[in-house]
Amino acid sequence: MNKYEQLALWLSNYTQINTWLHFNVVRMESGGFSLQSVPGNTIVAEYNDGSCERELIFAISMVQLYDAEQSTNNLDAMQEVESFEQWISEQTVLPNFGDNVTINSIEILDHVPSLSVDNENSLCNYLFQCKVVYLEQ
Repeated sequence: MNKYEQLALWLSNYTQINTWLHFNVVRMESGGFSLQSVPGNTIVAEYNDGSCERELIFAISMVQLYDAEQSTNNLDAMQEVESFEQWISEQTVLPNFGDNVTINSIEILDHVPSLSVDNENSLCNYLFQCKVVYLEQ
């Protein structure tokens, strides 16, 4: 499995993800989750033994009900985003990127998600980025 497949498998442990986690596709339906790839796999540091520390950035898209007025839908959606971010930060079992790879951390890069509103269908796409920091031998 590649790194994104491993991330998707790991993310599927979050109980609020419905039966399907989309990859690089945002389906505008309430409850939809998508793992988005972000180009690049940055080398942060290279070491004399040939190993290197890398960062893999990815994005999470969550589609929730939205109301143009102040409503519990909007508050519930932000609570869901915060719950998901908290779940990520509390995980002690991290994805398996294979032999000779040690994941050091998974971090949320922006705690305020980007919003994309579909007023016609009363939906909002909440998008935030994360990164995996890992050591590759």
